[in-house]
Formats: sequence, C-alpha cells, structure tokens
Amino acid sequence: MVRAGYIRSLDFDPVTRVAGALAFHCVVDTKERMVLSANSMATFFRGYEVILRGRDPRDAIFISSRACGVCGGVHSTCSVEAIEMAFGIQPPPLGIVLRNLMLALEFLYDHPLHLFLLAGPDYSQALVEVTNPSVWARATEREAPRSAAFGFKTIGDIMTAMNPLTGSLYLEALEITRVAREGYVLLGGKYPHPETVVPGGVSTFVSFQLFNELYPIIVKLADYAKKAVAIWDDLTEFFYEVNSLYRQVGGTTKEPH
Repeated sequence: MVRAGYIRSLDFDPVTRVAGALAFHCVVDTKERMVLSANSMATFFRGYEVILRGRDPRDAIFISSRACGVCGGVHSTCSVEAIEMAFGIQPPPLGIVLRNLMLALEFLYDHPLHLFLLAGPDYSQALVEVTNPSVWARATEREAPRSAAFGFKTIGDIMTAMNPLTGSLYLEALEITRVAREGYVLLGGKYPHPETVVPGGVSTFVSFQLFNELYPIIVKLADYAKKAVAIWDDLTEFFYEVNSLYRQVGGTTKEPH
C-alpha cells in the first residue's frame, strides 16, 4: 500500500525468538513518522485442537504440554483446570498449593530466559554499540545507581555482561534456568512435560525430604530475582533517560507515536 508517496504498508514476517511463527503488519506515515495502524498474528496452525478430538479428556493434559518446550507446565495446568471445571472437580488446598509452586518455579525459569537470553541481547554491548553508538558512549559513563545489588559499576558494564554467549549475565542466566527446572522436576516429575498434573490436584508424593531439597532452590532463585530486578530497573531508567520515546514501548493508547 502506497498513498501520496509516503503512506506505506510494512510487514515484519517472521518475527523470531518466539515459539511458532509471528507476524506484524502495519501502515505508516513516513512523512509524519507515525504508525497509522498495526496488527499482529500467529501464522502457524499447530493443530492440537484436531489431535484432541475424540480422545479421553485427560489426554489433553499431556498433549497440550507439547505445544512449547519453554512453557509446557502452564499448558498442562490450563488443560487440567478446564477438565475440573467441566466435571465439577475441586482440588484440595494442598493440591492447589503444589500446583502454584510448580507454576512459580516455571515463571522463575521463564523470566531469566526472556530477560537475559532472548530479549537481553537487544540491550547488550554487542548490539547497542553497533546500532546506537551514542547510546553506548553514554552507557560507558553512566554509573549504575543500584550497583551494590549486582556489582557492575556502569550501565556499559551491565550491557557488556549481557553479550550473547560470552557475557557473565548471559551465562549466569543459563545456569539459573537449569536450577529452576530442577526445582520444577522435584514436583512435576519432568519438564517441560510434567507427569504429576492430574484432575483433582497433583500425583506427587509430598515429604519433608522433598521440601528440604526444594527450599535451597527457591532461596537461590529469590536472591537471583532481587539482582535481576535491580539490573533491569537501572537499564530501563537509562534508556528512558537517553530517549523518552522508550516510555511508549508497549503502550496501548491510540494516539500516534
């Protein structure tokens, strides 16, 4: 689409670093530098709805978890809750607590994966120095306000530590995702396709030994979360400082950007 020479249709397809396929289609005014309309769509049909037709409803718990190697636990949990609502089943309180622990461990795996392994490289020295040299120059001089929480003196030091495959924060995130998965496995049997999520609760045998093994994992993840929050608070404030338009990222307003 091209109208008046400066109204153009732009397609970003595929968008990488997401499971499956994702595409963005937008119409932009290149003269006024405004996005007039934007839409996103998943372009890949997985077919799980077809696979599940005519099967025992309980199969959905284990089939749906195959939709993703990152978030299989939430698919299993959604499926089991749908079954429970359909059949009027109410899990006991401890069953809900154990499910919530499993989901929490899954989130504690997902967040470092996203923040340091998938999205993190976009804010690393390797990319920012090439694409925004002026921003990188300011980052090397800008002190990190929360450095006491993570040990990096400047924003530039943080960005260098986020370099893919070599940065210390990148490598640490790999280790933390392993720790979180190990914690989930204690309750779920395995991950990403848990075996213990069943209608009416979970089939895990709970013991003091299990919780003694789980506790230090949760403490380690909690300590890491405090560090990660401080790092991203500093990074976010820095990018807001260098360009206020970053504040509009993710906004849902209909006003043109």
